Amino acid sequence: MSLLYFPNPLDSMTDPTHESVADLYQRIEKLKLLSAEQLPELHEAIDANQDWKRGDLALWLEERDWITPWQRRRLVLGKGSFWWNECLLKEPLGQEEENQSFLAHHAALRSKVILQVLPSASQDANPEEAEKAEESRAFWSRLFQLRHPSIAAIYSLHEETTSQKRWLVKEYFPEGSLAEELESEKIEVEWLGPWLRTIAEGLAYAHQEGFVHRGISPSRIFLLGEQKQQAKLAFGSSTLFLDPSKTSTVEDEDSEEEMVVPEGTIDYLSPEQAEDPENVDGRSDLFSLGCVAYHLLTKRLPFTGKNKLQKLLARARKDAPPANQHRADLPKPVVEILSKLLARDPQDRYESAEELIWALQAWPAAWPRSGGVYIPCDRVLETRKTVITESLPEELLQKPEEKSETISPPPLPADGKKKAQPQATPSTAKQDFDLEELTLQDDDKGTQSAQAKPATTKVNQSAASTSGSSSSGDEELFDLLPVDEDKKRTVVTASTTSKPEGEEKKEEETPENQLFMLKGRRKGDRPGGIQSVTFLPGEKQALSAGTHAVQLWNLEKGREIRQLIGHKESVESVSVSADGKFAATGGWDRVVRVWDLETGRQIRHLEGHEDAIFHVRFMPQDNYLLSAGRDRSLRIWDLQESRMAMWMEHSDWIRAIGVPPDGSFVVLAGGSNELQDYTVRVWELSSSEELRVLAGHRAPIWSLALSPDGTRAVSGGEDGSLFIWDLHRGTLLGRVAAHQHPITTVAVTTNGRWIASGSEDHVIKIWHAVDARQVETFVGHREAVASIAFSPNNLTLLSGGADNTVRLWKMNASQWLRNIRQ
Repeated sequence: MSLLYFPNPLDSMTDPTHESVADLYQRIEKLKLLSAEQLPELHEAIDANQDWKRGDLALWLEERDWITPWQRRRLVLGKGSFWWNECLLKEPLGQEEENQSFLAHHAALRSKVILQVLPSASQDANPEEAEKAEESRAFWSRLFQLRHPSIAAIYSLHEETTSQKRWLVKEYFPEGSLAEELESEKIEVEWLGPWLRTIAEGLAYAHQEGFVHRGISPSRIFLLGEQKQQAKLAFGSSTLFLDPSKTSTVEDEDSEEEMVVPEGTIDYLSPEQAEDPENVDGRSDLFSLGCVAYHLLTKRLPFTGKNKLQKLLARARKDAPPANQHRADLPKPVVEILSKLLARDPQDRYESAEELIWALQAWPAAWPRSGGVYIPCDRVLETRKTVITESLPEELLQKPEEKSETISPPPLPADGKKKAQPQATPSTAKQDFDLEELTLQDDDKGTQSAQAKPATTKVNQSAASTSGSSSSGDEELFDLLPVDEDKKRTVVTASTTSKPEGEEKKEEETPENQLFMLKGRRKGDRPGGIQSVTFLPGEKQALSAGTHAVQLWNLEKGREIRQLIGHKESVESVSVSADGKFAATGGWDRVVRVWDLETGRQIRHLEGHEDAIFHVRFMPQDNYLLSAGRDRSLRIWDLQESRMAMWMEHSDWIRAIGVPPDGSFVVLAGGSNELQDYTVRVWELSSSEELRVLAGHRAPIWSLALSPDGTRAVSGGEDGSLFIWDLHRGTLLGRVAAHQHPITTVAVTTNGRWIASGSEDHVIKIWHAVDARQVETFVGHREAVASIAFSPNNLTLLSGGADNTVRLWKMNASQWLRNIRQ
């Protein structure tokens, strides 16, 4: 990880004895304590107040909230830098001399964060200190991989090799924690329900990853949004080991043994954790969560006592009184849920957090009335209605498991066409954004700005977004065809021209990890290549589309099955229905065509687009299809009736589409150098409203892929960077300087573990989805890589490129995981 390291700001000092106001101004400018917009105003204030002393200047800055009281004191005392890496320190969040954590402003994220300094051992440290520091490092490295909308985010984890300093950057919550809500007069059951469910969802994820929180309390649950109806759970060091400096000792008068419990959590501790803190499971967290909810609703603790020992004995010897004894208006389901959570015996509680989540359906308002993204975005820049040609059918808004069996499309009318009439709407004004880079991992030798990149030719293509099974079959190794010992393979071709008799088939070196290569059809000497590839369910067949043909391939035999003939110009995108029976294609002839893959017959001809189509995508409900392109429109087609069911207008070209498994919203990305809308946008289908505008790219976006659960998105474009987005919160999780040339395609595995990116540099790179670490590079294409797709079982990767080849690559996931863990 390439980092710019700044010394500990508490290490150095400047002698303030003879420092003038002018000197202090220069030091403020040098320290970059103020923004470029604030400095001129400060200069004018100094000119207008010639009698100012250093303290007056610093006090003036504090009164304007430009600096904090802590910064003012340090500034006047002449203490050192206020910067730690990319963070401008605002104030300590504890004892200053401990130097454990700070409130800071992150320059790249442009938001407040918490910077926490981790224990580190010097070279002359004793073995106990060294072991403790190493345990802390291992714990936070593992905790850093937890990524869930209901868990407080750790944005980055840093280690400076020279000084052995370690620190991390965490999410900051200005709205405060649940501890502050204990002071309110009364908390409504309906207000408590949504955050209780979201915290349970976060716990379910953490438990699956092997974590038990062991420290849940109101002060560890943070609130979000103006109405404070969503919450996040912050994990801490109690998850790994019990630090004596943060614990209390309770002596059991009967056994004369001492129990060590985390400070501040004793009121919410489970009986089994009080007895043996190291031998608990997820049910202990559910007990603590129940204690928090009980306390908030009743304003009383479920287990009381005059001291800590009596409190612990109370939960071990008697049940908590029903919550309605302290608050009579509580609904019966709420009382029953709390009683089950607070059962003394873990066997009598909910078996898992998942079971609690479903039980909360009986809790008033705990579950949203409709699907979709329910966590509000903290960066919503604009909201506007879409233009709808006709009302959206109810079945389109159903989740896949709720819909009826897919109905095969009826025959086309005699003319083969059924044209939809779009309505025009004016474009909205472009927003101007400038989000600084947050580099998670740069595997190249340097970072190159968009302006410094060489001029390249665009390869229009579709982003290979994935959804489906969460099978983790990537632990296996897979060979589609046996690899020769001398690493050579005969190139399989599907050429329309036959070779002269007696001519040997051309052989070429097989790149490492490449299983085989197929050559696409070519019409005469016309240049062109493969623009889009995708697997069919079962991984035995694949589709490719490009300049000259749409081809169905048998991957077991390495040969073409058939062509899909009908397009008059280059095809930019191909998609396959969930059942594998139908394919959809779109391209420069402005027509969406739907094919029966068993017969190769075209069964739908959908017109309406006014310019090239860049992306087509089946909805999770196979009766509906999305298409978008250069005419700045997204269209949803009803395939059963061969008509356009919905139409949205965008402010720029749409080059890529993403849809979550439940089909509740759609994510659009694109842009052009003319209109310069380089944003990712999220539209909710049920309300026909734009929910999110994600800004960060500084050049057109060519590709987009969603995580299998639909909570995150990966985008790539002309700037050569991968952006990773949290779609629930509408925030940027990180940016990776991935390629030195434009990124033309991205994909995510169906288990969400790996990200792939393809570029005009002819290279495919594989990234670990958690920390954006590059684990593999596939080199073989002789021209730009235009499209990539992971197989549903995550064992192989399919790619197509401007060299008119389709290549299959082997995923060495087990080796990549071993390398990461080392």
